[in-house]
Amino acid sequence: MDRIVTFRECAEDYLAAPTAKSGKRKKQYTIDVVNELIARWGDIHIKEFEKKYLLTKFFGELAKRNNRWTGEPVSNGWVNTYRTYSRAVLIHARDEMEIIDRVPRFENLPEEQRELYLTPVQCRELMRWLDELRADMVEFALCCGQRNKTIRLLKWASISEDYTVLHLAGKDAKNGRTTSFPLNKDAQRILKRRWEIKQKLEKAYPYLLKSKPKGIEYVFVQEHRSVRSNGKPFSQTSLTNDTWRRAVSNAGLPKGVVFHTLRHTFASWHIMSGTGETTLMALGGWLSSKSMQRYTHLNHEHKSKAASKLEGMVKQSGLSHR
Repeated sequence: MDRIVTFRECAEDYLAAPTAKSGKRKKQYTIDVVNELIARWGDIHIKEFEKKYLLTKFFGELAKRNNRWTGEPVSNGWVNTYRTYSRAVLIHARDEMEIIDRVPRFENLPEEQRELYLTPVQCRELMRWLDELRADMVEFALCCGQRNKTIRLLKWASISEDYTVLHLAGKDAKNGRTTSFPLNKDAQRILKRRWEIKQKLEKAYPYLLKSKPKGIEYVFVQEHRSVRSNGKPFSQTSLTNDTWRRAVSNAGLPKGVVFHTLRHTFASWHIMSGTGETTLMALGGWLSSKSMQRYTHLNHEHKSKAASKLEGMVKQSGLSHR
């Protein structure tokens, strides 16, 4: 008699397997989602998932949840994340473990197109309502287009001595590639201010120099009375906590504005300023041209507006023969 293999075994085997693209360990977000699926289905025979009923029931329950931050109904995109990882585990059980014969087919829910970018006025208003540290991080993100984690955990060792280049090691990059990015004068200005803050903190709190010979190693650090937080970067959740959400609200921005919105804004501004897609990919660290497709309409709209500036010119000048 064949041994019963549970969903837990298949899911844990999936998490232990290296990713197909980079060959690295699964990201923490993936681990968290799959662990939630294990908590739900862990002891169920994997063969039960060859039919749709368990999946359909769970996805229906997910769609009825509210966002824990905003209190509003969760987005289809959030539900689709669980659909994607449920299917990933089952495909692993079928193709790699060869335990099941089929994976139920189900389409992801349609996702609304989110506002991809903010205007300069909106960005300035957001920064006005933020504390100095978060405002600096927002402006720096708008200058270089890097992700939350890259900026939040940016180290001085990654910045050139003249503040003109950001060196990103492969282990710190989402795409796994070591890359260098040029920094404009606005980004350089922010770094110089952050360096002055680093020196001020080290002078005021000598204990910050004891553990590290070179002192504070991160660029964007907190100035805090607590020894536990002083001279340390934000955690993943504290960067965009209640302080962030209040600033978004006070600035009159949509509730869905997150730190990653700044990366979309960076790309959108470049496209509308005429930066080519290949150049933009290099500036922001995108590997696939598919990532640029979401910005194509902005390029077309911007060119259309420019073209419309000449409308009526011939007729107004009296050169038309009609």
